[in-house]
Amino acid sequence: MKILYATQATGNGHLVRALEIVPFLRQQFDVEVFVSGCQAQVELPFSVDYQKYGLSFSTSKRGGISYLKTARSLRPIKLIRDIKACKLSDYDLVINDFEPITAWACRIKKVPILAMSHQASFFSEKTPRPEKLNRKQEFILRNYAPAKHYIGFHFESYDENILPPVIPRDIRQLEVELKNEICVYLPSYHPKFLANHFKGIKHYRFRIFSPFVRGMESHQNLEFHPVSREGWLSAFRNAGSVIMGAGFEGPAEVLHHGKRLMVIPMQGQYEQVCNAEALKRLGVNVQSRIQNDFEDRLRYWLEESKSIQIVYPDQQSFIIDRIGSNVRA
Repeated sequence: MKILYATQATGNGHLVRALEIVPFLRQQFDVEVFVSGCQAQVELPFSVDYQKYGLSFSTSKRGGISYLKTARSLRPIKLIRDIKACKLSDYDLVINDFEPITAWACRIKKVPILAMSHQASFFSEKTPRPEKLNRKQEFILRNYAPAKHYIGFHFESYDENILPPVIPRDIRQLEVELKNEICVYLPSYHPKFLANHFKGIKHYRFRIFSPFVRGMESHQNLEFHPVSREGWLSAFRNAGSVIMGAGFEGPAEVLHHGKRLMVIPMQGQYEQVCNAEALKRLGVNVQSRIQNDFEDRLRYWLEESKSIQIVYPDQQSFIIDRIGSNVRA
């Protein structure tokens, strides 16, 4: 069977999952890779057969989405042309990790598609949402990369088509320690903004990873690092606590190793608001944003909160079984 694995590079999480899934799929199937988007900092160690501009959003420097930058970056005519030009007749199945070009090409050309992503879990109404639904954002989640059949990944198996997270081998095999070090990954906040809120907590070392940083810089108890998988793994190994956005793959990795976790959802990113609700139900500390009293909240969290651990099983056999059942369907 020949498969096209399509993923996006809007964030690092999609590519980190591809690092784990694509080599495994290639052990049993003929797999080619399609990537769209240009914002991730993770490099794939295997060949990419198709690379497209895609559809992405841009962030501000104060914790949210920049709608002006996003609007300027959109290329709708190119997107439509890429959808029309997408050749899929050679594939028995398209596996789609929230990638819009191939998803819409499959719908138009009636090619079999299996959505396999965290976002696919939102096809189920059982997946946690905030009390007040955002109907516009719900519509976008369901139609950004549409598919009839899906395998969703989430922190818990809320429905029959939702599996636990895919934990990469480099994280799964990591021998961790719990020191007075804090890993920080809040890519939508500028490092100078974060420094103002972290520098007063002297007895902890903060290792802050940011797309705005080009080389390692150190200022008293603060270290600033460019985003890289190797650098993150090195810092993550010794961190007792992690502060990050309310994405999916990152928080799942923290939960897997039982490190103390605080999440701050990106402003205007509905998916992260939903993830934050799911994490809150698990007992994770959720802050809506960084405000003037954040340092006090941070101190309280470091002194009073406890870690939560959820050891997630290896997903490989489940994934293959689900792919097989969807192909037969």
